[in-house]
Amino acid sequence: MSAYESNQSNRDNMLWIIIVVMMVVNVGVLTYTTIYDGGGDTQTLQTEIDNLKFQLNSAQLQIDSLKEEIRIFELPSGSPDINVIEIYNRTRNSVVLIETDLGTGSGWVYDTLGHIITNNHVIEDATSIQVTFQTGDVLKAILVGRDPYSDMAVIKVNPTQGLLHPLTIGVSSKLLVGETVVAIGNPFGLANTMTVGVVSATGRQMSTIDNYAIVDVIQTDAAINPGNSGGPLFNLKGEVIG
Repeated sequence: MSAYESNQSNRDNMLWIIIVVMMVVNVGVLTYTTIYDGGGDTQTLQTEIDNLKFQLNSAQLQIDSLKEEIRIFELPSGSPDINVIEIYNRTRNSVVLIETDLGTGSGWVYDTLGHIITNNHVIEDATSIQVTFQTGDVLKAILVGRDPYSDMAVIKVNPTQGLLHPLTIGVSSKLLVGETVVAIGNPFGLANTMTVGVVSATGRQMSTIDNYAIVDVIQTDAAINPGNSGGPLFNLKGEVIG
């Protein structure tokens, strides 16, 4: 059993101990009040005990709910958050500027083979694509594939030693509303601009200019401007989650 699971089990046991102690105290007070102060009204005592049993069942449901809230707001050991400065320093070499004959956008390095992830609308209908890295290196890119329904596209540059730094991919389904997120991109062509916000909502649906419905969209209040499209959204572990 991990330390996290052990701590969680101990906490669950403590919750039950607190509830049981409260019930025992209530029964003791009730017994004293009924027998010694109320003349030994056993019928009233039995009624109150039945009420306490009902309260105990209700408490069990409340404990289950509280345990879930505790689980949501705790992170397992071994998964520490890092500060946003560290996120920027770790990932800036992996975020690229994408320029086409129709406009600009952002993207991020997926692997050392030269695959780069961006948005479909960044490269849609483009006849030429070039990628500028944080180092200033500029490489031509080709379109590998695109999906207008998810607004995703994959382009590829020739692998260059020391230039491609893949990012770590996280699990977006575990995002919680209110969780801090970091966006890095190239708004208005300004390279490697970072903005910070929170997850405003998850599971949103939006339509593209071509009337494609995109589902499971993450809504955030982090500033997103023209040119940010295709850039990564990070959680506080530095993982790409959008």
